[in-house]
Amino acid sequence: MPPQLGLAIVKADCIRTRTAPGISPAFLMWMLNSPPVRSAASASIKGIGRPRLGLGGLRRLPIPIPPSDEQQRIVAAIEEQVSRLEAAERSLVQAKRRLAILRAATLAAAAAGYEAVEFGALVTNLRYGTSIKCSYDAEGPPVLRIPNVQDGNVDLSDLKFATDADLDLSSFALERGDLLFVRTNGSRDLIGRVASVDGAEGMAFASYLIRARPDRSRLDPRFAVIALSTPASRALIEAKAATTAGQYNLNLAALRSLPVPVPPIEEQRSIVAAMDQPLSLIDAMEGQVDPAPRRSAALRRAILEQAFRGKLVPQDPSDEPASALLERIAAERVATPKPSRRKRKIPA
Repeated sequence: MPPQLGLAIVKADCIRTRTAPGISPAFLMWMLNSPPVRSAASASIKGIGRPRLGLGGLRRLPIPIPPSDEQQRIVAAIEEQVSRLEAAERSLVQAKRRLAILRAATLAAAAAGYEAVEFGALVTNLRYGTSIKCSYDAEGPPVLRIPNVQDGNVDLSDLKFATDADLDLSSFALERGDLLFVRTNGSRDLIGRVASVDGAEGMAFASYLIRARPDRSRLDPRFAVIALSTPASRALIEAKAATTAGQYNLNLAALRSLPVPVPPIEEQRSIVAAMDQPLSLIDAMEGQVDPAPRRSAALRRAILEQAFRGKLVPQDPSDEPASALLERIAAERVATPKPSRRKRKIPA
């Protein structure tokens, strides 16, 4: 049977533990963070409005106890591997930052040196979307939302549908080449994120988005995505975003007044064609980097899982048996007198 932890309440939301002699605090910390123990802790949480793990639940958590020397070997192995993971994670953060800088520089170069025109003069049919309720399992038409505006394109992998299948949403129907903007969000850097519609024709769009229909004789929608995603345009969009109750908003008037660099239409198309390869390469590199944090987290869990199962380091027959350690801890606990509790004095 594993030794009981020495427990004490510290403030209202914390529990302090003190390990018994022969139990490594670092080993116990890693075990408490291992997936099996975390799962057992979750099962012991009580309460709805304010869920908590109580002293009883913490005492009952199953902690495997190897010999003391093996505990030290396990801690050393965990810390070595976690250190490597953290170094790799720092490299990934740097790589992601460099890719963002490369993308920004590539976009800026594509739109540099052209005279700017107010966006409102280049588009028609500028409007907000529908506020109809949607859900994943409804039977109405699909309605695009903020998650569907990704990387300059419409992503249809996360669709919701109107709950009222009989409502006429034809006034919100999208056409190929329409531009969709994120207009409301809690993050300023998401405001004004834009996508060109291709493959979502006929679908409606939600009220958190703005639709603009470019005058195709003056503005190529794919060039518009490039020009409106440059650092200069992003800075203007974020400056125009108003904030209310923690939400940033881009209204129609602010979007209409946004200056957009506009070369001749044929030159716009040439720029779009020339940008296809470098942006595709950046997309591919980001596609390799973006899943890496999830893989790193999975590796971290696997390391702790192996440690919990006793498979991370080899066992040494010359180590003192864990049973002897537990017997000694139990004997010391019995021999140690319990501290007396002082009765609180009630003021007269």
